[in-house]
Amino acid sequence: MSDPVNRSLAAAAAAAVSPAQAADASRPALKVSALIESGADKSARDEGGCTPLHDAVRTPRGSRDAPPAAVVPARFGHPPMKPGPLPIDMVAARRVVAARRVRMSEARAAAGVPDESEWLTELVRPEFKSFEDFVSGPRCHDDPDRLSLIPGLCAEILGDDVGTERALTGDQELDVPFFHHGDLVVDGNLDVAAEFVVTGSLRVSGILADSGPDSVVAIGGDVRARAVHTDGAMSVGGDIEAEVVYGYYHYRMLRAGTIRARLVIDDEHHTDAVVQANTYFDADHYQQGYGNGVQEVLRELLVDEVFANDEDEEEEHLYRELLFERLRKGEPVFRTSSSAEARRRHEANTTGPCPGCVSC
Repeated sequence: MSDPVNRSLAAAAAAAVSPAQAADASRPALKVSALIESGADKSARDEGGCTPLHDAVRTPRGSRDAPPAAVVPARFGHPPMKPGPLPIDMVAARRVVAARRVRMSEARAAAGVPDESEWLTELVRPEFKSFEDFVSGPRCHDDPDRLSLIPGLCAEILGDDVGTERALTGDQELDVPFFHHGDLVVDGNLDVAAEFVVTGSLRVSGILADSGPDSVVAIGGDVRARAVHTDGAMSVGGDIEAEVVYGYYHYRMLRAGTIRARLVIDDEHHTDAVVQANTYFDADHYQQGYGNGVQEVLRELLVDEVFANDEDEEEEHLYRELLFERLRKGEPVFRTSSSAEARRRHEANTTGPCPGCVSC
């Protein structure tokens, strides 16, 4: 936006704000309404596609072109469903990183461990134009400690109090970097094949599935979904609640606080979390499905439709593709108590069909 436009907007805003209004710097609606009442053109757009009101709100405190502090919040949030990337203030980003490095250095010094926070400075060295660019820049997927810091760092740059809840309707397939400050709700399945960062919590009515090595998922809060499938780098600052959590591929890690689920499987995947599950197979026990007694337990737990055999094998095994195909469609995957009992009767019977058994 040109300097004359900024200066005229600032002057109009200053004239429109009363002393009582200026004293109240915590009411965003008052700040915006003051600009509108002063005659700011709401439809004008600069070369970046932003309106004067939007630009006024995003101008950092202390800028020579900034309107009075009473009418400009320090940072701004991303309105729900607003299209386009979310601009990033790199001056604010570097200020936040510098402060965080000081805290990290002091903590490490107190603990007697080397200071390795230099990567944070490198993180904000480029001139990123948006948070989408920013989260796609640092490839932290090989270091879960670093990846877990990204949502909180973004939230601190933007201001924790300006996050919003955003809702996406229908199945979502994301193959470009995605960023949202606040909570995200997806009414459908969510497939992620790129960098994906949410500073708040994530709720998915269907399945959440990433796609390593292309995907990098970092959630600041909790995750709730019908099921979670990860074969990439996934970091959840809070807890995960789902019916099924399945980790696949041994080069990546799933990190969370606590995982609560009916079934959790580490299929050559590392999980760094407290696991509270009815049935849990870690990588050592699961052994790609060939662990001792694994398939027997799964047969008692899951419906027949998720089992199949390879051409060179007679015995059927759990197929994760079939499992998640049913989960994606909203179809049941767990046996009811009656069906599990019927199967036990069927397997115990060697003389003929079991009366009333649907498996015979």
